[in-house]
Amino acid sequence: MFVNIILQFNPSQFFGNAPLERYPAALSLIYLGGMAFVAFLLLLFVIFNRKRKSPFAAESDADLPDEVRKRLGSRSANRALWIFRFVFVACALAIFGFHTYWAMYAAQKDPRFQVLSKRDIRVKRAGVSNLRGWILDRSGDLNTAFAFWRIEKTKDEKGREDEKLVREMPMDREMAHLLGTNFGTLGLESSLFKHKTDDPTPEAIDVVAQTQPKKDEAKDVRLTLDRDLQKFAYEQLKDKRGAIVVLNPQNGEVLAIASNPTFSLSEAKTLDQYRALEENIKDKPLISRAMGEYYVPGSTFKTFTMMAAFRAGRQNEILTSSGGGYVPYKNSRAITDANGGCEPPYGCAPLDIGQAFEASSNQFFSQMAVVLERNRLRETAQLLGIDAVE
Repeated sequence: MFVNIILQFNPSQFFGNAPLERYPAALSLIYLGGMAFVAFLLLLFVIFNRKRKSPFAAESDADLPDEVRKRLGSRSANRALWIFRFVFVACALAIFGFHTYWAMYAAQKDPRFQVLSKRDIRVKRAGVSNLRGWILDRSGDLNTAFAFWRIEKTKDEKGREDEKLVREMPMDREMAHLLGTNFGTLGLESSLFKHKTDDPTPEAIDVVAQTQPKKDEAKDVRLTLDRDLQKFAYEQLKDKRGAIVVLNPQNGEVLAIASNPTFSLSEAKTLDQYRALEENIKDKPLISRAMGEYYVPGSTFKTFTMMAAFRAGRQNEILTSSGGGYVPYKNSRAITDANGGCEPPYGCAPLDIGQAFEASSNQFFSQMAVVLERNRLRETAQLLGIDAVE
């Protein structure tokens, strides 16, 4: 019976023409206010009556007059509390009943509730707090964004047109490791746009007062990455395994980070899809080889050695490789090139520093390091911010 009364209840008869979303919020505040009032009264009762003693405490009930015993009886003493309990329980049922109506029946029983999802301030608060900003490349041009929102027209079950916001990532393969997924491979999407829960204002107060949620300024993020360079770096890794990182040596800005094998973000929307990628032990598509793997310096250290050679004025040295490899000191293991001998295309011919760098000759730069000696390499390392370990 009580549920039927709630279903037939018309809020506008009681609240007037106020926005519908104010009804449950206002009733919630009234209910909380009543609870606070009850707690206040109980507190006052405890404070003022903790040492108070009845003048009849020493007398037995049998010695008291009939009129006094009736007033001190359990029924007469609790009569006021019974009235208060009834009012309290009625208010509680009304509040929770209306919340039940609001959550389960209003959308079907009252057509006005069907449009609330587009203007209900509670929905707006949740939408704004979770809405991620655009991720732009270094140009800041909206047309070259890595992640943005677009409006997609849809139709509901009854064929009515509707609109929804869709997160678009046009470079979902080239930027998969950087943007990240909602599961184990977290990236910029998760780190840049964290959900903020530091607003202490109760939501019901904002709903009743019809205040708008505070706007989070500068939600869009502009990266140092160059969209065209990022795409080009990824294309160079096609059908290969490896990584490419492009830096601006003047200021340290990261211009491109590409890794392959990779995956598409559309292939990792569900937990099952993510697990399938995770179980691919052969390709390891979820691992960014640019940021998630460790490598020995290898041939990249040849650039460091070449810089030390130019600083020492030894850039014009001509050094010769050997078919058996270069032996830096007696009884040491021979240093050979990738093919076990001399690096093509020049073979074992004498090489200058330009030819050696083009061929990535192990033998040439090993000999150059010996010529420069450790002190010169140490000075160059310190200039580049690499402190030698004693």
